Amino acid sequence: MLDQRLSQQHYVGGDRYSIADMAIYPWIVPWEKQRQTLEEFPDLERWFEEVSQRPAVRKAYALVEDINPQAGVVMDDEARKHLFGNR
Repeated sequence: MLDQRLSQQHYVGGDRYSIADMAIYPWIVPWEKQRQTLEEFPDLERWFEEVSQRPAVRKAYALVEDINPQAGVVMDDEARKHLFGNR
């Protein structure tokens, strides 16, 4: 759906980069861990590469390890229990 939208306009909300792009980008970042491939979605891939090169995006993602040292770490059963409860 997103690829289709981006085939009709440059950014998610139209011709200009907006809060919609900022909000959606982090959901696409872990595409490999989600066992996806961007090559199947050429307009999404174009958009993703373009957004990833924006100076503010690069600056923010350069801070990930400092802000969240657990980023990318696979959650174990104990962590899942604390995050999702004991039910």
